[in-house]
Amino acid sequence: MGPEHPDWVKLEKEEERLDREEEETLAKLLHLRKQKRLIRTRGKDMLRRGLKTLDELDAAEEADRVAAEKQAEEAASAQPSSEPLAPTDEPFVPFDPAGLSPSCWSDFLRDVSVSTPRAAHG
Repeated sequence: MGPEHPDWVKLEKEEERLDREEEETLAKLLHLRKQKRLIRTRGKDMLRRGLKTLDELDAAEEADRVAAEKQAEEAASAQPSSEPLAPTDEPFVPFDPAGLSPSCWSDFLRDVSVSTPRAAHG
């Protein structure tokens, strides 16, 4: 095929320009919708708290965030450490046999022979 008709090239360029403009306009529209949702949500929060400006709302939310962080830090420091215990020189580790299941005890008793000393009669 030969070279394209100059008017066809102009049409393609104009269509590409319109596509770009359409994309930019859609991006702006999406941004405006997002701002609208945000202002509606934040406005409700502002009114619920009895505040008069969004700056007051920002300050109140920051104070809430700081208080929540402080509370989380206090809760974390109040809980016992979950770090493993350091090894000791003691040969025995405390053990609660009550935590063993009945089947474990059955297996243990089956493998162990227990003899009871008899009293001497005499």
